Amino acid sequence: MLSNLNNFEYSLLRMEWLTDASGNRFSQNQIITTGAGHIQQASKELTERYAMSFQNSFAVWLDIDTDIQIGDTLTSSGKTYTVRGINKLDYGANKHIEAVIEGGK
Repeated sequence: MLSNLNNFEYSLLRMEWLTDASGNRFSQNQIITTGAGHIQQASKELTERYAMSFQNSFAVWLDIDTDIQIGDTLTSSGKTYTVRGINKLDYGANKHIEAVIEGGK
């Protein structure tokens, strides 16, 4: 059902620890998954709850099975967003994840 509303194609990145050929450890963003969802301006309530700027805060609906965590990064059309909150709505006919994101620059 959510696929009918998709207006946001994204790549989901997460900071992970890697090891180079010399055995040195370093952190780097790794693509976890790509997908599509529905993005809209976050409500005033969500903006206040997560202490974000209203102009740069959004709510994005994602598939219920999306592997997403607070602190992950979403990139779309050259813009970068940081995941600030996750609400898993796994009941009813429209099961989905509502992620609260900030950024867009």
